[in-house]
Amino acid sequence: VECAMQTTQKNRDLLVEEKRTLEREHLKHMRQIFREIDIDRSGTVEYDELKEQLNDNRHLQDYFKALALNATDTLTLFELLDQDDSGSLTLDEFCDGAMRLKGEARAFDINFLIQRERKTSSILKKLGRSMQSNHDNVDKLKDAIAELCTRGWPNSARAAAAPPPPRLSPVCPLLSPL
Repeated sequence: VECAMQTTQKNRDLLVEEKRTLEREHLKHMRQIFREIDIDRSGTVEYDELKEQLNDNRHLQDYFKALALNATDTLTLFELLDQDDSGSLTLDEFCDGAMRLKGEARAFDINFLIQRERKTSSILKKLGRSMQSNHDNVDKLKDAIAELCTRGWPNSARAAAAPPPPRLSPVCPLLSPL
């Protein structure tokens, strides 16, 4: 039994090391790809550089396929890689993003996104209802202010005890557009 456990542990260790080695190799390849794409050697990759290289460089297209990176929609790929929305990719952005995007989507990832979208949609619906309610209340308040501006304060015992309202100009300043 102990021998079997040691063999299992050794197999786990080998799998972990193999995965780490594979990831290091992928990262090395991604750095090489970045240098190929960076035509002007600026240290950053612009969208046009990526598009040109992915359209014209068959070797690069095959390389992306071998790494299981979907590069068929260049603009979407660029936007997914450009984490800081700067319009250009640094070496780190490119490598980190490529490592994150390589391979097929897993069921876990897809279900996570579906769940996140449902929650976001629910929050947006609640926000929309709240905004509509607030808008309705503002309209009611504007109508009440307009009535006060045109008719004056109501005649009630409370109003009689209160100091007189301030004189309003012919155009009520409270009715100005929000």
